[in-house]
Amino acid sequence: MGVNLNSVVRTAFAIGSVLAAVAGILMAGRYGRIDPFMGFVPGLKAFVAAVIGGIGSIHGAAVGGLILGFGKILFVAMLPPDLSAFKDIFVFLALILMLLVKPSGLFGRPADRRV
Repeated sequence: MGVNLNSVVRTAFAIGSVLAAVAGILMAGRYGRIDPFMGFVPGLKAFVAAVIGGIGSIHGAAVGGLILGFGKILFVAMLPPDLSAFKDIFVFLALILMLLVKPSGLFGRPADRRV
């Protein structure tokens, strides 16, 4: 089609690397330290958002992120103040529930099974 595939892949990796570097700098500024595992929890939450929305669907990942964000805020609001340390439980409960109810996600398509 006239599109240089290697150039597109190279550009996508460059943009992704720059965005990851900016996110790392912002997180280091917020927490005041640098740790190799400082992006684990946000990365895990992003993965859960992608699973909820449907793997391969950008719109689904955005909707999954909104669902996780609003749901977590509501979950924390319902918890007693002494249990607010368990706020990340909602993310994993949402993942388990989604995998049980609709494994392909909200906007995902079920895989074809051919035997």
